[in-house]
Amino acid sequence: MSVETTRKTMTDYFAAMVERRDFSQFFTADVVWTIMETGEQIHGRSAVRDHITNGQTRIFDARPHVENLVVTDGVVALESVFVGTHIGEFAGMQPTGVLVEVPYTMFYRVTDEGIAELHSYLSPSLVLDQLRRGTPSTANAASSTAM
Repeated sequence: MSVETTRKTMTDYFAAMVERRDFSQFFTADVVWTIMETGEQIHGRSAVRDHITNGQTRIFDARPHVENLVVTDGVVALESVFVGTHIGEFAGMQPTGVLVEVPYTMFYRVTDEGIAELHSYLSPSLVLDQLRRGTPSTANAASSTAM
């Protein structure tokens, strides 16, 4: 897979995600999302789409803020900040209205069929820590500049 094709796939994927359009079309049927902190895996196009959608629209009102993006032939590294207001149940915690800002890294493996693997280095424990220490936000994170 060429760098250009990889970049196009990821650019289109990020645009669909930020605009809250269907981004699952960019996944392979057997895509795997791995939460690296816990080792938990999510398998399949619909399940991965739902995981992302839940995190960005049902549990938090959020969009990622890209800091750095490195694209090679079939591999993408993303350094970003997850910025979102807590609006739904997360790890047993009811909505708090707290704004979290959690740095994270993602690695993607992209094939000719689409995004095949996502490795998430976003710490769920750091999110919980910020929720426990935070104060409710008066600003809506989704209105901030994203990707």
